[in-house]
Amino acid sequence: MAFSFSFVFWIDASSVGTIVQGLKGICNLPAARSSGLDGSHESALHWIGSLKENYMLVFDNANVLSPAELEAYFPPPGKGGNILITSWNFAMQSLTLPENSLEITEMEENDAIELLLKASCLDPFSVELQAEASKIVKELFCVPLATDQAGAYIASGATTIREYLSKYSEHRETLLSHSEFTGASRYNRSVYGTWELSYKEIQQRAEGHDVHKAKAASTAMFLLELFPFFHHEGITEKIFSYAALQRDEEPSSPELPLASSVLDWRLLPLNKAGTWDDLLFGEGIWVLLSFSLI
Repeated sequence: MAFSFSFVFWIDASSVGTIVQGLKGICNLPAARSSGLDGSHESALHWIGSLKENYMLVFDNANVLSPAELEAYFPPPGKGGNILITSWNFAMQSLTLPENSLEITEMEENDAIELLLKASCLDPFSVELQAEASKIVKELFCVPLATDQAGAYIASGATTIREYLSKYSEHRETLLSHSEFTGASRYNRSVYGTWELSYKEIQQRAEGHDVHKAKAASTAMFLLELFPFFHHEGITEKIFSYAALQRDEEPSSPELPLASSVLDWRLLPLNKAGTWDDLLFGEGIWVLLSFSLI
């Protein structure tokens, strides 16, 4: 049975701010402008609710908000329309009937084993390695991101596939003993553990005696601390290039003195041509990519 929609609206539901921004954007659609909307998110919701045509409203990545917080941005009931929510938060199921909730399960074990061995740069046809990989992916619930991060960690040389599980279990037990992880989903438990292990390895490299590796690792850690201040879809190299060119100028905004004073200028050197020298930045990015952290 096929369904067609006259309108499909996609909203980034990772925060209240992104929801409001997305709804305001709907006001700019030709069909919405012809209805005389005032540009507010409230007017967008009212207009969506008044549609006579069948529409789809997608709230994507609704992992942080509570069901009540998300429901506040539902359009008023109308003659048609469908709402789709994607989320890791199982509590979101309370917003719909059980038969309308679908859990996306993990990979099949054989697929997870193949991914782990590929990410580990190991022979995917080795029966012995497949047996070791099977133990790991079962512990990770065959979660793709955790499996990929585990493989990247093994490929980095920080451990072998035979020793990975003992290291992972040790760090996972310590991490999940904290009260804030009580009730964490299988996805979160797996990814928290693999992420923590990789971060510890980068931290050790930053404290090591190899100066070149230590600089690259330190840069990687600094970037991880910096990236959460940006929206995950809006981080570009141009941001750093622009900052490098502005470093010698007086701050144009008096509201940002703190940002100017604490910015780590090591990432923003200029070359002889007066443009951004992105060597150190690139090395830090490479470290994060190699561990599948970005």
